[in-house]
This record gives sequence, structure tokens and C-alpha cells, in this order.
Amino acid sequence: MNVLLFSINTETSPYPVYPQGVALVAQSARRAGHTVEIYDFWHHGDGEEVETRLRTFSPDVVGISIRNIDNVDIFTAQAHWTLDRLRMLVERIKAWSGVPIVLGGAGFSLMPQSILEYCRADCGVVGEGEDAFVDILDTLKQGQRVTGLIRRAIDLKKPFLPGKGENESLALTYYAETGIYGIQTKRGCPFHCIYCSYPGLEGENLRFRDPQAVVDEIAYLKNKHGIDTYFFTDSVFNDPHNQFLEIAEALIRSNLCINWSAYFRPGNITQDAIDILVRSGLRCVEIGVDGTCDETLHSLAKGFDYSQVFAMNEFFFKARIPQSIFIVYGGPGETPQTIERGLVLQERLKGSMVLGFLGYRILPQTALQTLAIHEGMIERDDPLLEPVFYFSRQLHRNAVHARLMKAYAGRHDRIYPPQEGQERLEIMRRFGMRGFLWDKRIKFESTALAVKETAYD
Repeated sequence: MNVLLFSINTETSPYPVYPQGVALVAQSARRAGHTVEIYDFWHHGDGEEVETRLRTFSPDVVGISIRNIDNVDIFTAQAHWTLDRLRMLVERIKAWSGVPIVLGGAGFSLMPQSILEYCRADCGVVGEGEDAFVDILDTLKQGQRVTGLIRRAIDLKKPFLPGKGENESLALTYYAETGIYGIQTKRGCPFHCIYCSYPGLEGENLRFRDPQAVVDEIAYLKNKHGIDTYFFTDSVFNDPHNQFLEIAEALIRSNLCINWSAYFRPGNITQDAIDILVRSGLRCVEIGVDGTCDETLHSLAKGFDYSQVFAMNEFFFKARIPQSIFIVYGGPGETPQTIERGLVLQERLKGSMVLGFLGYRILPQTALQTLAIHEGMIERDDPLLEPVFYFSRQLHRNAVHARLMKAYAGRHDRIYPPQEGQERLEIMRRFGMRGFLWDKRIKFESTALAVKETAYD
């Protein structure tokens, strides 16, 4: 069968992201004997060329991948809402032909039934699509209809190289723009942060790729294309089973000499572990602290406290590894007092860029949704298709915004509001800089500034 896959994500914050999920689905479909093409909106746009590709390729099936529903920024989320564009694309495909339309992707899987009904597609894949999509193609090839939602987890032990073969040119286009190549080493998340969708998308149990298979993929990309900078896209890299150290040790043995970064979670790290990570090529880290202080960390069910945040921060600082640390203001239990305590605590962070955000996007099937219903913020039957944010009722949004603007003003190591960070990145890109970028703005100093605890003005 001729299969045309659309990747409709055009978000560029913090940088354009290679559609790895679409590439993996395309690879699985090709291995099953189908002819597959990928049409990427970020690369090709969403204009007349869409109809041209439909006409010239003449697909038997169309798949559409939705990575983002919006940009989860309380200030601009509505302007970045993607579902109207998705619905229009479905209508354009239907106007051209009556071929089956299959939806999928991480964004789709957040609220699959609601999106399927809103966009009026034929069916959708919830979660991982490599095997489920091939099952759909097999059923359609037999002349049967497929409707509704399909879910099927995959075996991550199967070898795959998402950047290899027919997908290489697209991957290289993204790498040329960003200087970063994304690789996944595992799926799933065993943690229970009340706002997070990862356990629902990938499962609560961790499923690992073979460490040597990960290194073999990197070796292929490095040796053939010279790709030397990677981001491990796992929900959390430093897993409780310490498989992340096996990957680092395999990288050391490979002598590939790459640079890499990943998302880290406070806790489950030692100085010895960091020494191994640095030897393997670790150059900077991103840390999702989120809560402003211990009280809000507890309300968010983060499972760690600020003593662990500071311990990890000190380990990385001693190793001269720059850190990007994310703090979200306004969550459950947030008060003017917890914000002030948080601003003081942040001054103890060394070698770090702190990025501040307001509010939590409420997603279906999360504990935050249940809390928001209980507090009367949303109705029980709200599908949450359009962006709705949780913001503590003990706060005034404009007052918090003004306080953060004052606290972060003039700081090279602070970003607020989020769009300011994007503007800084764009300036750096215009000067030809590529790669992680945040690490280039962090200065290593032995002392931190002290900030007095103050009330709102």
C-alpha cells in the first residue's frame, strides 16, 4: 500500500524537533512491505504542496502525527493551538479522496477520543504506533474498515535506527538547523507527578533499549554523517535501575567522542556516577524541579525535596556541567509566601540557568485534572481540548507576573517570561550558534548572590 504520513508539528521552542515518532512508524511500515513517504509541515509548509503531494503520490492510507496540541505557555497557548489546523487538514484530505485517515502521536494520545471526534478522522493509534499502525495497514489491505482507537505496545528490544535509510535526509535537515539529534533510550515513567502525561502515554513501567544498540545507533550517525551532539529524549534519563550508567559506560568504551545532554531528576545520582557521565560526553543537563519549595514539591507529588535538588546541583557544579532548571509558579498549594521562599532557594543554585513558567496545563487522566474538578476550576465533562491552566486561587496572576519580572530582571542566569528565552535563543542562532545554547550563557562562579525575603509590592 502507498502510505503518506504527515507530521504537522511546527513548534520551534526551544528549537525544531525531528519527528522521530513518524520516522519509526514509517520504518515499521516499510519493513512490512509498504511504500511510505513523510510530509513534514516544518520542512515543507502546509500550503498548496499538500494537495500536490496527495496527487502525485496517490496514497491508499494517510496518517497524521500530532506532537503538540499547544505550546503549554499560559501567555501564548491559545495562539499555538493546533487542532483547528488538524481538522482543516483532515477536511482537505477528504475533499481530495476518501482514503482512510489515521491519527496518532503524543499530542493525539493525550485525549484521543475527543480529538478523533473533533477532527472526524477514521481511527487513531493511542501510544506507540510502530506495530499498531502496521496492524491497521494489514486490516485495510484485506478490505476491512478500521474505526475507533487502537493501542499496542512494542518490544523495545527489537533493533531500529530511526535516522537510517529513507528518513536520513529529513533527520539531517533538522540537525543542520539545530545542531542536536534526539535519541530515546527507554520508554515509560514510574513517577507520579500530578500534572504529567508520560505514565499515561508510555506506561508506568520502564522499558529499556539495549545500551549497546543505543551506542550502535550513535556510532552509525557519527561515522556516516558526523553527528556529534545528542539529546536523550527519555522522560527521565537517570532511571532508578541505573541503566543510564550502562549507556554511559558503553559510550566510553566506544571512543566516539560525542557531546550529549538529557533530562535529569533530583536524586539517584552520585559524584562517581557524574564522573562516568562526564567521561562519556555529558556537556549540560536539564532538570525539572518545577516546585518552588518543599511544600509545593509535596503538593505536586514530585517525590524529592530541595535537599536533593541542592545535592544534584552541587555534584554537577563541581563537574562544571551547566544546568537548566525549570520552575513552574502557581501550582497546587502555591502562595505568595512559597513563591518568596522559592526565589530565595534559587539563589543557592550554582552554575544554573533558571527558567520560570506560570501555571500547569491541565491534561486528561492526570491527578491535576481530578484536583481541578474538585476545586471547581473545570467541569467534569470538559474535554480539555483547548488549553486550560491550573493556577492557585491563593494568588493573583498579574501580581505573580510582576513579582517574577522584577526578580528575574537583568539576570543572565534567569529567564522569565518563557518567550524571552526564545528571543535570546533566536539571537544566538542568528550568530550561527548551534547545539544546546543554554550552556553557553552560564558562568561558573564560586559564590551565589543573597536575596532578602520580601512581600509583594
